[in-house]
Amino acid sequence: MTDIRSLMPGASPADDTSPHEPPGNVPPDEKAAGAGAAAAAEPPGVGNAGNVSGAGSSSGAGNVGGSVSGDNRAQTHLGNGDIKNIVNLIDLAKKRVRRPEAISGATLRELSGVFVRPTGFADAAEKIEKHRLVLLSGSPGDGIHAAAWMLVAGAGGARAGTERIERIPADVEADDEPDIPQKALDDQARYLLDLSESMPSRSEELAKRLEALRDVVAGSARYLAVILPPDSVRWLPAELRRLVPEMSRPDWRAVLQSHLAVSMQPSAQPDLATIVKIIEKSADLADLGAATLYQVSRVAVASAKLLGMRPGAALPDCLRLAWREVKRQDSDYGKEIDCLLENDRTGMNALLLITAAMLEDADRDLVFVAQRELARAGEFRLPDDHALTRPGFLARLGEIGVVRDEQRPIRFEKTGFGVAARHYAWDNYPTLRPAFLDWAERLPSPPGIFWPNDVLTRFAERFTEESLRSDRADDALDLAYHWIGRRRVAAIPACLGLLTKGLEEGAEGTGGRKFRQRIRAWSEDHRLDAYLARMCIELSGKIIYDIYPFQALTRLHNFAAHENPQVASAAIDAVETLASADRDNYRYVLGRSVRAPYAVRGSTGNAEVFLRLVSASRLYARDAVGWRPVDDPECGELFRGGWILVLEADAPPSKETIGLVHLWLDDVVQAVGRGPTILPDLLVDALRERFDLLSSLRAILGRWVDRPLGDPMAPDQAAVRTYLLDRIDKELFGEDVGLRPPSSPGDTQPSPAAGREEQR
Repeated sequence: MTDIRSLMPGASPADDTSPHEPPGNVPPDEKAAGAGAAAAAEPPGVGNAGNVSGAGSSSGAGNVGGSVSGDNRAQTHLGNGDIKNIVNLIDLAKKRVRRPEAISGATLRELSGVFVRPTGFADAAEKIEKHRLVLLSGSPGDGIHAAAWMLVAGAGGARAGTERIERIPADVEADDEPDIPQKALDDQARYLLDLSESMPSRSEELAKRLEALRDVVAGSARYLAVILPPDSVRWLPAELRRLVPEMSRPDWRAVLQSHLAVSMQPSAQPDLATIVKIIEKSADLADLGAATLYQVSRVAVASAKLLGMRPGAALPDCLRLAWREVKRQDSDYGKEIDCLLENDRTGMNALLLITAAMLEDADRDLVFVAQRELARAGEFRLPDDHALTRPGFLARLGEIGVVRDEQRPIRFEKTGFGVAARHYAWDNYPTLRPAFLDWAERLPSPPGIFWPNDVLTRFAERFTEESLRSDRADDALDLAYHWIGRRRVAAIPACLGLLTKGLEEGAEGTGGRKFRQRIRAWSEDHRLDAYLARMCIELSGKIIYDIYPFQALTRLHNFAAHENPQVASAAIDAVETLASADRDNYRYVLGRSVRAPYAVRGSTGNAEVFLRLVSASRLYARDAVGWRPVDDPECGELFRGGWILVLEADAPPSKETIGLVHLWLDDVVQAVGRGPTILPDLLVDALRERFDLLSSLRAILGRWVDRPLGDPMAPDQAAVRTYLLDRIDKELFGEDVGLRPPSSPGDTQPSPAAGREEQR
């Protein structure tokens, strides 16, 4: 039996260290309904986990020095150690980021063995066969995800598990490529788009996207299921509403029986009638019908396990024990926390509980210090009586459920209590959320107290999680901006954990969009703090790019215009690497550099990006299928426009720009290993216009430097241009090339340029 988390997009069974879970009728990304959904819907370590920390959280980046000179926001010098730390930490963080990966055939086979068809499933199957598209909508926990998986897997007469299902990212921007690119439209391809948690800002956006998807798959051999946000069907146009079948929740008792059947010995497998009798006779199982289907499947597998461990045990007893344990695991401890705090008129217990929950696994002395900072941020009135007249700190920790032993890191006695306490604080004290942000910004304080990097990283990730749950993603982003501005390099591990957590949640549609939007806004700030900019560059290239490549390239291109040369250089390197890896990336970056949006317009960084893309070696490099930029007609117009834009900029070109032009014009033969006959191919235009532009390049460069390419230029630029054109024409037709360039008044010596050209 495969672990239930292997059904999670991006989950790796090899990383699993927690108890075995069943492959429910509902895939594990189906959210539980009712109280405690945020904590109960997913297995430990997945989704809204409270204590998420990566191996790189305590890497010690805070001990790597960096010097600061001038404006702290723009002139920070990033030492090699700082940059290496950022890269290493992001590499580690990326390993735990969930991705909307394909659903494997093995996973589909596992699910098909326990899947119970809901009413209306046949109608949905008919729609996807006829239109290649089906739209599904339902309440969380009712098996809508499992139905979508099975519909797509079985479309076209395929057997479930014979092919995998590709997942389409939920959030898109105007710069993104289509949901299903034409190059990816293989025969019998299957796709799933989960929009259940990413409601667009306008219903028109949703309708437009669905219509585009319908047009892509219509009449093809491809199949697509889209899971819509709840209650969104009524806003769809009539032609799209016809693609939404009426489906009900499967019989939960049948789901229980199907899971028991695959988890027990064949001789002991109960039939559905037996299951119904057991449920009717047991008052303890009466509320099982209100559980999510994921909880029902867990009860079945746990019951079968108990039967195997206890020879002679009765199935009803095992079902009751399993249901009691599942409820305990999924409990949000809300009533227990209410009882704990109801007699606390001073608020001190609530204050300590919130602090301990946010700093779970931290040294208890840090908890003591942090609670006083929270009191100041929230304007609590601390008791005036002397500390010796109040219960000891350890006794107070024991009152809120913290284990009292010799271990200094605090932990709660009950599993999941810290997560529940954090949820409780953000849900029940909405007016204190600004105070929580103020408190987070104060940490680490007071001065002189050592705060380990891993403690701050876990705090930042937990703060991010709660901010996303309460739709306050900006709080987490503001915290990262504040910490990096105040603590500089020491804040890198915590800020990386925070930003990675936000982007990670976005893979499931809960927070990543706002984080990507903020990173885009930061990328347009050319004076953004250098450390923060460097982190955003790495996050864009290594995390955002995996799901939204064009969004990542947009942000990286914007950072190429940053005032800090090290930041700009890192962005240019990243853009060049990613653009060279894929022809669509190449066209996109090339087009963006020529269009020069306001974020990069007129910048040296934009010119550098263009010049790297049109280097001779890049133009003639072939990809795996033989494509070359120089042969692409779509790139041809962009080459000419880019050269004119770069060289007619208001500011003089940099030495690096001139050097690249020099290489491009004069060293192209050596770069590509071919003869001079390749020159007409460098600009994909009419023959005469190519060389007209070449002559313009030399003339324009002559305005900015005395010796543009090692030769003096005459003051009359028009004459220089005419001379170069004549010389090129003579070369093309094999005529005498012994022309002399126009010279300054009184100059009777031939230009070195002419001599060098004659030698060629």
